[in-house]
Amino acid sequence: MVNNMIKLVKFKDITKEELEIIINKHYTHWKQFNPVLDLEETINKFKNQFTKEEGLPIGFACYNDNILVDFCTLQKNNLKNIQKFVLGFAV
Repeated sequence: MVNNMIKLVKFKDITKEELEIIINKHYTHWKQFNPVLDLEETINKFKNQFTKEEGLPIGFACYNDNILVDFCTLQKNNLKNIQKFVLGFAV
């Protein structure tokens, strides 16, 4: 039986290359739904806002056996009206 280890790592603690992969995945996905989405603004948000030491906004990379498989970002404006908070990852 293989025991997969899932872990969340703050964006501030991942490599620049992995953060760039996450930024590109995010931008590529959401650009199709929002044609005015700006790449430089997205890069700034991920590198300067989601890499905070603590507090919100913050970003987490999800690893399965040390392989980057997904990510999530938490922002105060996305959480203020949610009574129950659940994270789901596509592995």
